Amino acid sequence: MYLDTAFASHSIDPGQFERIVQRHGAERILFASDCPWDSPVRIHRIMDDFALTPAQRSRIDWENALELLEQH
Repeated sequence: MYLDTAFASHSIDPGQFERIVQRHGAERILFASDCPWDSPVRIHRIMDDFALTPAQRSRIDWENALELLEQH
């Protein structure tokens, strides 16, 4: 199961998001937006305020999606 950053990222408490990453691992979270209703750029800016390591951010932003796509 994967979680994604769509919708909730603009309303979730940064600490809660960080706890989700710690509990489930950055490798289980995918970057997503509700485009065209929300902007991917805006979601990225919101995520800049989350206390994520560069490695966690890379996993969420693109590495996880790449791995999933390569599996198929």
